[in-house]
Amino acid sequence: MAELLDIFPGKTRSQIWKKACRMGYRRPRRAPKLTGMPLVDSIRQRAFSCRLSMTDLDAFVGRNRYFVSPRYFDWRALQKAMTILGGRLAISWPNE
Repeated sequence: MAELLDIFPGKTRSQIWKKACRMGYRRPRRAPKLTGMPLVDSIRQRAFSCRLSMTDLDAFVGRNRYFVSPRYFDWRALQKAMTILGGRLAISWPNE
């Protein structure tokens, strides 16, 4: 913002924001935050790379805000999301 204020002297921040909004400029989307659940994080990351929002992913799997703020493993939602995103689950056991 400081650079823009230097480029356009005499303009306020709100004037710059409003003009950018009218012209269709937007901030780049942020990657989803990590939840600490690797399977959920990988599905959310894949959806982000496919340009899907977490709300869209929830609508596709038939859940209400699960992927927006997951707090537990919803195996049905995770399985549907993997299928939609073209993934499959692979289990590996540590060598004993």
